[in-house]
Amino acid sequence: RFGGGPSVRGRKITLDGVSKEVIGVMPHGFSYPAGRDAWLPLEYDDNFVAKQRGAWYLSVVARLKPGVTPEQSAAEVETLGRNLARQYPDANAEIGMTTYPLLESMVGDIRSAVYVLLGAVGFVLLIACTNVANLLLARAAARGSEMAVRTALGAGRGRLVRQLLTESVMLSLLGAIGGLLLAVWGVELLTSMKPAGVPRLDNVRIDTTVILFTIGIALVTGLVFGLVPAFTVTRGLNASLKEGGR
Repeated sequence: RFGGGPSVRGRKITLDGVSKEVIGVMPHGFSYPAGRDAWLPLEYDDNFVAKQRGAWYLSVVARLKPGVTPEQSAAEVETLGRNLARQYPDANAEIGMTTYPLLESMVGDIRSAVYVLLGAVGFVLLIACTNVANLLLARAAARGSEMAVRTALGAGRGRLVRQLLTESVMLSLLGAIGGLLLAVWGVELLTSMKPAGVPRLDNVRIDTTVILFTIGIALVTGLVFGLVPAFTVTRGLNASLKEGGR
């Protein structure tokens, strides 16, 4: 509506027939609670608030001051709750106050399950990389004579290693591309099933961070697990030219 201009701060806009001043603009993508376009101060008549102490339908989200720990804020809020219970025994006698992180209220107790899943994926990646490294070793053994001939024709060991590492990195990148395609389809399938107990399921997606992380992991694994076959095949090249060389 305002073109993202910084000059919108301090301007007056009309909402529901009432003039309001814009005091700030949230960053792109911010939506809490979900589906909100604007945030207004909550305004009640003082007399109404004084008489309605049983309205427990509001949730409060606060930001800690710099230097204040969650433990300190929890202690202060609990003290406020006890003071209110003494001041208003009829309405607040059985009501306490506490604090907990906003992230905890949004994602619940799914963090442990996600970490377990991440660890399982890491082990699967390690097993897959080890298997591919074994296959590359077997392939390198079969190419021993080829590499010996290349060396005899003037190729240096560094050049052969670079060639073999290029092949292993290309192999890992192809695997990463295939994995990303499976991930996209898998996320679409998961969100369409809408399983219960998964918070913020509508926000699950494959974003730029995931793509960059996948490419980075592919490059690292391609280099690390390609080094052993590369150095193995470039050692003992003279023996590969001899009859009976392994």
